[in-house]
Amino acid sequence: CASTLVPNVDAKCSQAITGLVQAVASGGGAFTLISAACREEGWYGDIPKDRFPHNVGSNDLYERDYLDKEHSDARRLSEAEAPAPPRQLLFGGGRGSTAVQCATSIGSVMWNLAYAALAINAAGNRNGPSCPPANLFGEENPKVKGIVYEISEGSCAVDIESAITSFLLVIAQLELIAVNCVDTLNVRAICGAGIDGIFAAAAGIAQAATGIWLACDTLQREPIKSLVTLARGIDINSGLITNAQTGNMGRRLSALQGFQMEGVEELKRRFATPEEAWMSLGYDL
Repeated sequence: CASTLVPNVDAKCSQAITGLVQAVASGGGAFTLISAACREEGWYGDIPKDRFPHNVGSNDLYERDYLDKEHSDARRLSEAEAPAPPRQLLFGGGRGSTAVQCATSIGSVMWNLAYAALAINAAGNRNGPSCPPANLFGEENPKVKGIVYEISEGSCAVDIESAITSFLLVIAQLELIAVNCVDTLNVRAICGAGIDGIFAAAAGIAQAATGIWLACDTLQREPIKSLVTLARGIDINSGLITNAQTGNMGRRLSALQGFQMEGVEELKRRFATPEEAWMSLGYDL
């Protein structure tokens, strides 16, 4: 079977809805950081000065500083009878856990920078850019705007929103790197990560909403959906349509099928490393 540029519109619709849910959830996490770190009464403000990211929430330190021996023994007995479930923390868990958080944040920065670069390249590449929007004949402001122009508008918006989202996520991760990689409980950096996370979530919501408009509305209209589904079936078996696609229409379909609609996780499936993604753009890092 041949690969195809013709999108599976139902799958794209599902991916866009999932992206919207993820963006909203990440916004909730960002609000939690703001509540904890940006207010004087937030719980990060109650952490003693001798704590570090690796030992925040340590049971040993808690029992040493806040519980007397009798209470501590009762707590241990209670835990022996009914063990508490493992905790999932942003900070704490020991030096090894903090080192993993540091490495994860650095990796996220590298992948998001590569994602932003590819989105910018898709929007402004000389060979069939998604921006500015154009119709099938390359007209940027046609009197009659058909389905191809609408797809072009959506592709351009997705590329721009993808780049903005990625840069905002990079900033948020750099602020968390300032906490985890130097093992210093910088509450202001945590606050900044939460604030930037709100903007990143808003950009992600815009990106997902554009995808929903394209895949769940524009491409679901009849006879468009039936034609796209038929074309996809033919192309998967023969490659005829993909091989014949050139210019604007091919670029629009490619954008719908590509990583810009699916996020960094799809980028990771296409490239083994961020360096490989940059290499696809001609940059050897």
